[in-house]
Amino acid sequence: PRRMFGFVTRAPANISYPSHLLEATDTSGTTLDEFRFVGVNTPNLARIESNSSDSTQTTLPTESEIWDLLCGVQQVGARVARIYVLSFCDDGTCHVSNGSAIPFNLSSDASPSLSFNEDWFLALDTAISTANDLGLRLIIPFINMIELQQWGGAASLARWAGVPVSQFFENEITRMLYQKVVLNVLKRRNRLTGRLYVDEPSIFGWELGNELFSP
Repeated sequence: PRRMFGFVTRAPANISYPSHLLEATDTSGTTLDEFRFVGVNTPNLARIESNSSDSTQTTLPTESEIWDLLCGVQQVGARVARIYVLSFCDDGTCHVSNGSAIPFNLSSDASPSLSFNEDWFLALDTAISTANDLGLRLIIPFINMIELQQWGGAASLARWAGVPVSQFFENEITRMLYQKVVLNVLKRRNRLTGRLYVDEPSIFGWELGNELFSP
């Protein structure tokens, strides 16, 4: 396949690929059976944003809501579900509105250092565990390139580093922060399965970012 404008499209029929790119192998080099799948986007799987213009509408899904959504994915014959990106909050005030907690994955202070929202990640723990129970796999993207209200993304990391988003890919601090995000997520231990995220069998793949492009 090839990537255009953030989507995967079918390559022209006259393009051939080396055999090693067409074979799936495990860590020992053993060739696995081909994995063909239909996948769906499930942006509300780990964070429900009913109305992006009203932060009080942003909530964490319950265990039953996660189960219902993934059961629906299974019932339509899909084998892979893709959540939406991790969410970034520019300061501690974004976690509370009208007395209600607003779930964000990460926030920062002036250091800048990262704070990880345990409640949000517990919802993701549940999604990963439930997907495993249902025989489904998940694709998890790390960051959004285009800043959307209540999600943040590359622009958040750039602000924390004190640089414009145009320097997101080159600035040492933004690169350090992004790497820290990735490493902390991969090394998180799922509170329900006991496994590190990097070892979770239900995680089909990691997406470096949603619609990445040079600003």
